[in-house]
Amino acid sequence: MNPKEKGLHRDSTILQAVESRRSLDTDQVRALIFPGMVQGRRKAQERLLKLYKRRRLDRERVGDTFAYYRDARPGALAHLLGVNWVRLWLEAGLKSWEVMHSFQYEADFGLLRADGLAAIKNTVTGRYRFFLIEMDRGTNGFDKVEKYGRLYETGGYAGHWWVDLTERFPPVLVVTTEPRRAEAIRELIKKQNGAGLEFRVLMLDQIKKEVLSHAEACGHRVEGQERKGGLLGIDHQNKNHRGVSCPPSAVGLCP
Repeated sequence: MNPKEKGLHRDSTILQAVESRRSLDTDQVRALIFPGMVQGRRKAQERLLKLYKRRRLDRERVGDTFAYYRDARPGALAHLLGVNWVRLWLEAGLKSWEVMHSFQYEADFGLLRADGLAAIKNTVTGRYRFFLIEMDRGTNGFDKVEKYGRLYETGGYAGHWWVDLTERFPPVLVVTTEPRRAEAIRELIKKQNGAGLEFRVLMLDQIKKEVLSHAEACGHRVEGQERKGGLLGIDHQNKNHRGVSCPPSAVGLCP
């Protein structure tokens, strides 16, 4: 392709990614579309600005970045961007034999609504792994430990499509923004997790750091294309002290 065709192809890919994920910021587009490029962030800024000026995208400032979206503005943009960082983190950690089968936003179980439900498929064995995602920005009291316990004990999740594809209740990834908030949530888990569910408390800044480090060093899967390796230090097959699968947050080496 000539430079113009490459630009049009990248613009199309950006638009598809923004639409499928509801909203993305500059660094997320950089990680998805421009991995391994020294000037990847600048290139992402240029393409996004052009698409905005051409009215192919809308945008709104969220903190120190812009959230880009198509058509109607999604609600709670900062919250949505946080969920999409977790989605990127999980995607970048996929093994070569794994794919993100689906990612459901706002998975409604009646008793509670999870911010995300990720389904990862092993293309060799056909087996699935699932993660429930809770993005916590510290604006409200955290009541999800008690609610997930009730959901599990009452069987309120029965009948959902993924239940017959797993042998256990999915780990719950709780992602927050402040260390004190993380410690408070961990204390709640100790006190309220009578059902013995798996909760993993992670920091959003660390997730961002690992995604961007991976994009710089290893590359990332562009929508529908093969990726070039896994996220730094992420091995979703690692086991915690109870022997269940959950992603650690240690930084390691690219495969």
